[in-house]
Amino acid sequence: MALATDHRAACAAITREISQALCVPSWIIDDNVQEIVAVAGRDTSPDRAEVTRQVGRGAWTAIPLGDGDRSATLVVAGNGVTFGPLLGGVAAWLPPALAAVRERDRRARADALVVDVYKLARRASRSGAIDAVCQHVVEQAARTISADRVAIALYRPDEHRLSLAAARGYELSDVNDVRIQPGEWVMGHVYSSRRAVVVRDVRRVHALSDVTRRYRTFSFAALPIVAEGRAVGVLSATDKCDGGAFTRQDVAALRAICGIASLGLTAARSEAEVSRLTHAATIDSMTGLFNRQSFDVRLRQEIERARRSSGTLALLMIDIDGFKAVNDTHGHPTGDAVLQAVSDVLRSVVRVFDVCARYGGDEFAIVMPNSERVSITAAAERIRERMTTSYERDDRLTGLRPVTVSIGVATLAASETAEEIVQRADESLYRAKAEGKNCVRVAPSRAVPRLRPTVGRAKARP
Repeated sequence: MALATDHRAACAAITREISQALCVPSWIIDDNVQEIVAVAGRDTSPDRAEVTRQVGRGAWTAIPLGDGDRSATLVVAGNGVTFGPLLGGVAAWLPPALAAVRERDRRARADALVVDVYKLARRASRSGAIDAVCQHVVEQAARTISADRVAIALYRPDEHRLSLAAARGYELSDVNDVRIQPGEWVMGHVYSSRRAVVVRDVRRVHALSDVTRRYRTFSFAALPIVAEGRAVGVLSATDKCDGGAFTRQDVAALRAICGIASLGLTAARSEAEVSRLTHAATIDSMTGLFNRQSFDVRLRQEIERARRSSGTLALLMIDIDGFKAVNDTHGHPTGDAVLQAVSDVLRSVVRVFDVCARYGGDEFAIVMPNSERVSITAAAERIRERMTTSYERDDRLTGLRPVTVSIGVATLAASETAEEIVQRADESLYRAKAEGKNCVRVAPSRAVPRLRPTVGRAKARP
């Protein structure tokens, strides 16, 4: 017993030694859960019915092994009159010895739990995404309590239901579409009540007797994940690897894991909310392009980058021709559809590092770094032609004349500010409008030398 790794191994050692010494079968029953803990000569626990049949075949002797903390019984096949005196000494020293093994086991599991919770906390804090946090939780829970099947379900406010966010030991096709109404089934009940449900033997619960057909063992545990005073999900586990029931230590470990899960999910949701608000603050909701505020910031950044690298930069100001007439004639929903169609064309034409934005109303702006005057003029012509010939139209644009745009172009000059290049591009756009629309006009180049890097201070001439 001193060499046993845990309580179950100690029980196996006891039954093996007694059976070898007395040449009769022996086994140990956990009275708390009516579980066959160990049987001599077997590595796995048999079904209780099998042992019951063995007991019914003849006489047997039962030795209580209770120590005040946990009650168990040593059963030896044979007449109590014959084996009673021999087992009297065993009954005296075996209960405290088992208690010592259990205490050693509890301390080892407590130490391991501290390490497991620390590792989970680190992984959860670094994950960021909610799905990643949930997957870390189920993986760690399965390792900590030695369970084959672990799942975590989160409440979806948009659906008003629980859905599985991560699982281990389940077929994905069986759980992806699962939706659980709060208050229904075990997970729904645990979510609504915020109280854990631990069943040692589901066969004793009449309402859940059909559950045994889907699982290998008869014990399961489901615990709520509570964050900021409200339930956000449920962690469930079943199918212990050793075939036994979930213990109080298992439940304590799951509670600790649920605490880490609540912190990880709260952090992940906060990060997701920050990302959502950041996206909403920088993106135009109608077109999905940058909004005016973001464009102003990016334009200044690109101008500074061009100066540092002696690069070039061009700005395109684009206006939809006759957009006011579309709104007045067909209504604002059709006008919104036109804005979306134009933004889709712009997004498909520009390069990945170009800055495309809705400047305001029906006006758009594109910043194109590293673009020479000739190439930017050709790019503007491609945008204009694509707008009139190959943009994809939806049903809301049926009956409208082809959409055309006017484009004004300006290239950055040395020492020019963001406001100045915007003004020159705007002047070119007004000129395109005045000269018949559906055309491209380029602002005249300023008579200044090519941009030079601004890093360092130039030496003064004598």
